[in-house]
Amino acid sequence: MNKQVISHRGLLLWSAALGLLLGPTLAASLRLWRGLREGQLADMQVEHNLGAVLFPVLSRQEEAQQVPRLASWEFTLDNPWPDRPWHVKLAHRSCGCLEASVLSEEVPPGGQARVRVGVGASRVVEKRREYVILETDHPVFRTVACILEAELLPEIAWHGSSHISLGRRQDPTHELTVFYHTTSSTPPEPFALTADRADVIVQQVQALPSRPVGNGLWRHGRRFRVRLAGEATAQLLAFGHYSCTVTAQCGEKKSDMLQLSFSMPKVVDVKPEAVFLLGDNKQQIEVTADTPIKLASIDGPAQMLLWNCEPSSDGRMIRIDVQRRATATSTGRSDSTDAGGRRTVRLRLRFMEPEELDVTVPVYVLGS
Repeated sequence: MNKQVISHRGLLLWSAALGLLLGPTLAASLRLWRGLREGQLADMQVEHNLGAVLFPVLSRQEEAQQVPRLASWEFTLDNPWPDRPWHVKLAHRSCGCLEASVLSEEVPPGGQARVRVGVGASRVVEKRREYVILETDHPVFRTVACILEAELLPEIAWHGSSHISLGRRQDPTHELTVFYHTTSSTPPEPFALTADRADVIVQQVQALPSRPVGNGLWRHGRRFRVRLAGEATAQLLAFGHYSCTVTAQCGEKKSDMLQLSFSMPKVVDVKPEAVFLLGDNKQQIEVTADTPIKLASIDGPAQMLLWNCEPSSDGRMIRIDVQRRATATSTGRSDSTDAGGRRTVRLRLRFMEPEELDVTVPVYVLGS
């Protein structure tokens, strides 16, 4: 017979005998605790399931005050000693993100140890099962596990990857689902998703059925398609990556911004992705590809910049030297200047081969 099974049975018999010897108080306490079974976390374990827990969207004031957002429960453990203090201390937690504290490490006879365990909020719907292990000075129950289960429901939650890896010929689109959790069975209006870039198109593709999720809460959902177009697609093809942010609005509530990152193999490799000019220094843009490159034109603020192209002998690389004109003048609407005096203009590279493609390279002109 398995030695571990024998030891467990022996321990249970010893515990029962101890309960009879020490009196009804300890016996009653022992009945509250689960017997030892193979695979348990500790000599004794207690569990509590919070079910569905709603985390409302924080106001700006609450965010500034860093209001704690926890699904928490306070466990109470009876002192098993009838006539002496019981000492309890926190020894281990299942996750570093878990909030846990022992509110009374020395428990008097007839008293209770109080252990508070809390799980933090998430941006996604998440089922969690976390625990803390306590060490005690009791000869039978040397370790105690307090286990907390909960389904975390952000008021506005995302479902779908925020990092999108695309194949070379794949359409730059991505589907994202937004869930809204509330006590009402009626979906909110408006229920929308918006992007921060004009060349990022967002369309609703499906309204999901509303359904109860427990504790008087309802889940409403919409599925959206996010598609890159225009300059966003060009930047993705040229640099191999593109990022944008989206925000969900559900009734009067707005979500935090979610950053979407698209990546795919490059058609042409443009380095660097931005040029910085200080005084009359010259910077170089290098364009490479696996097949010959045909650059149709370069459009930019000719009143401010000079540029010159030099293709390689095999046509697979083009070097573009960029320099500020000695007598540069303002370029009107295409020009912008930040508080530090840095002026931003753009060069648009129009390619015919290996594909028809427009690539915009920002040029930051520093100084007067």
